[in-house]
Order: sequence, then C-alpha cells, then structure tokens
Amino acid sequence: MTSYGRWGLRRVRVSTGSANEWHRREARARIVIHYHGLPMTPTADMLRAMRGRHAMVSFEHPQQMEEAAEVCQSVVLDNGAFSAWRARRTHDFSGYQAWAANWLRHPAVDWCVIPDVIDGDEKANDGRVWPRSWSYCAMRTAARA
Repeated sequence: MTSYGRWGLRRVRVSTGSANEWHRREARARIVIHYHGLPMTPTADMLRAMRGRHAMVSFEHPQQMEEAAEVCQSVVLDNGAFSAWRARRTHDFSGYQAWAANWLRHPAVDWCVIPDVIDGDEKANDGRVWPRSWSYCAMRTAARA
C-alpha cells in the first residue's frame, strides 16, 4: 500500500513487522538539519560546542567563519540583509556575492541564502536575484547531494 504524506513524501507500508517498526523507519526517513547561528562567544566555547554540528554564518557577522569551516560538519552562508536592515545600514549585496563565491569553494560550505530586500516588494527582490548569477549556489548544492 502506498500513500503520500502532506508534503508529498511517498510512504510505503509493508505488511510484515509491527506498527512500531514502521514508525521508527518513518522517523529515520525524515531528516532535518538544525543550523546554529554564529557568532558564539567566547570562541573557545564555540569550537567545543560546534564540533561536528551545522552552522549558519552571516555576512554581517563573519568573525568565526574560518573556525566554523574547520570544525563544523557543514556551514551555510546567510546574506545578513535582515541584520543590516535592523541596524538601518545599507546592505553590501556585491560584497556578499564575492564573499559567498569565495566560501562556496570550501568543502564544508553547503549552500548560501540568495540576497533579499527585507522591506521590498517582489519586484525589488527579483531585481536582486536575476541581474546577477546566483546559479553557483544551486550548482554547489546539487553537486553535494
């Protein structure tokens, strides 16, 4: 018997085994990666706490990027647009693109968040994405899968 969950995930129920076994297999099939935001101070505590874990490093606060790339299982790059917007600073979109392009070459870095205009509309956000080539973010993610 095949059924589809609410997210379109295919479920196959096998008649052998108990319901508990089926639920355990189902729970293992759903993997969610929990990313921990950095920076974390002091750095010595970050190195101890983040070893083998997943981190998200913001372009607005990249102080621990090198350490995260060395000790974390995986790293995601955040554009930092929300932090800049809250601090009423202009976000450096071209600087983020260069920073992301450089760090996406590192084997620990999985993917990056494309830039967005926090208080902008759909047209403003489309203007951030389409004039620039962000395809390397998608290609990097697909290559690791």
